[in-house]
Amino acid sequence: MKTILIFIFIVWLSSNVRAENSADEKQSNRGKVTAVTLYKDRAFVTRRKKLHLAPGNYALEFESVTPRLDRDSIKVIASEKKAVRILSVRTEDHFKKLKDNKKLKALLTERDALQREIALLFEQVNSILKENDYLNEISTHYRESFAINLHKKIWTKKEFEGLIHLLHTRAGKLLGKWKSLFESYQLTQDKIEFNNAKILELDSSSNSQVTSIWVNLEIVESVDCDLDVQYLVIGPGWNPAYDVRIDSKNRVAIIEINALLSQQSGEDWDNIDLTLSNLRSEIKPVVPTISPYTLSWQEVKKVKTTISTAIDDASELDMSPGLVGEVEGLAKNFFIKNKQNIPDGAQGTKVNIEAGRFPYREHLEVVAAQYLKVYKKAMLINEFPWALAAGEVTVYYDGDLVQNTTIETVPKSAKFYLNTGIDHSIQVSYWYDSNAEKKSVMNAFQKKKFSRNFHTYLENFSK
Repeated sequence: MKTILIFIFIVWLSSNVRAENSADEKQSNRGKVTAVTLYKDRAFVTRRKKLHLAPGNYALEFESVTPRLDRDSIKVIASEKKAVRILSVRTEDHFKKLKDNKKLKALLTERDALQREIALLFEQVNSILKENDYLNEISTHYRESFAINLHKKIWTKKEFEGLIHLLHTRAGKLLGKWKSLFESYQLTQDKIEFNNAKILELDSSSNSQVTSIWVNLEIVESVDCDLDVQYLVIGPGWNPAYDVRIDSKNRVAIIEINALLSQQSGEDWDNIDLTLSNLRSEIKPVVPTISPYTLSWQEVKKVKTTISTAIDDASELDMSPGLVGEVEGLAKNFFIKNKQNIPDGAQGTKVNIEAGRFPYREHLEVVAAQYLKVYKKAMLINEFPWALAAGEVTVYYDGDLVQNTTIETVPKSAKFYLNTGIDHSIQVSYWYDSNAEKKSVMNAFQKKKFSRNFHTYLENFSK
C-alpha cells in the first residue's frame, strides 16, 4: 500500500513540474493599473502583474486593456532583469462575448474581409496615381521640347496630334478605372457600415471591444518579481485651475493650485499613483523624412548650389517681450501625494496639487471717465518655486466668491493682479467744464483758445 501511495505522489509531482515548465503557458488576468502620468492630452499608464514562476517559457496576457492605446508606445519592464528575458510583445483585439456568439464571430470575419478589400482598392488607386504621374511627366517633357524646338520645325502637325491623342486616350482609360474603383469603394464602405451596425446590435461593441497585450518571456531561474506593461492612451488630460482665497484683515492670500482632470481612457483607474505633467507628451519620437525633389534642366541653370562647413549662428527665439529667460520651471512633473480613484468618463475631477500662503497688497483702481465706481485689485507675487501656467482662477474675498477669471503664464517671483470686487464705501463724482476765448476785435489773427477741465471727486463713507 505504501508503495502505491509513493508511486501516486511521484506521478503527481512530476506532472505538476511539467505543468509549471510547459512552453508558452498562458496566465491570464488583467494586471492592475498602478500608476498614471497624465499629460495635457494623453496618459501614460502602467499595469503591473506579480510573477511567481519557475524556469521556462511563458505567454502572459494582460486582459481588458483599452482599445484606445497607442500600440507603438507599449513598453515592458521586469523588476528582475537577470531572471526574466522579454522575448516579444503583441496585441489582440476581441469582444467580451465573442466565444458565446457565433453570429458575432461571423460578422467580425466578414468585416475583416471587407477591410482587406478596401486595402486592395487603395493599392489599385496608388497604381493609377503613379501612372497618372508618369503621363504628366511625358506631357511636361514633350511640351517643353515642342516649345524649344518650334523654330527648328522638328515637330510635324501629325506627330503633335498623335501625341495629344495618345495622352487623351490614356487619360480617358485612367479616368474610367478611377470611376470603377470609386464605385467599388463606396459599395464596400456601405457594406462595412451595415456590418458594423449589425455588430452593435448584437453585442454593443462600443462597450465590449477590448484589447489584450500578450508578453512572451523566458524565465531563466525561479523568480518572484513585478512585470510592468506601459502604454500611451490618447484622450485623457488635465488643465490647471487656481483658487485664490483672500483674507483682507490679515492681508494674506492662500493660493491653491489644482488640476481639472478629464478621464476618457476606456478603463477605470482605482487606487493609483498619479503624476501630472506639463512636459511634452510625444514620448515616441518620429524620425523626420526629407522628400526628394528633381530639378529639370531649365531649373538647374537658375540654381547655384554650394557646400560649406556648418556655422553655428543659432540665436534664441523671442517668445514675447519681458519673458525670455524668465519663465523658468513651467515644464514640471507634479507628484500627487495620496492615492487617487478616477473612473472612466469622469469630467472636471478636481485634484489638489499644492497650496501656499502669501502676503498681498490691495490697490484701488478708478476709471471715472467710464465707471463711477472704485475697484479693488489684489497684487500677488508668485512665490512658488515654479512658474504658474495659464489657467482658470476662482477668486474668494473674505469667504465670498467674487469672480471666475483667467490668468496668463506667471513667471516665478513675478507679480500678477486680480480684481476682488467693488469698494462700495467710496463714492465717485466726475464732471468737466469748458472755456473758450473769443477772438479780439483789435487782432483778427489771434488764435482762438479752448480748454476743458476734468474733475474727479472721491468721498470715503467707511468708518
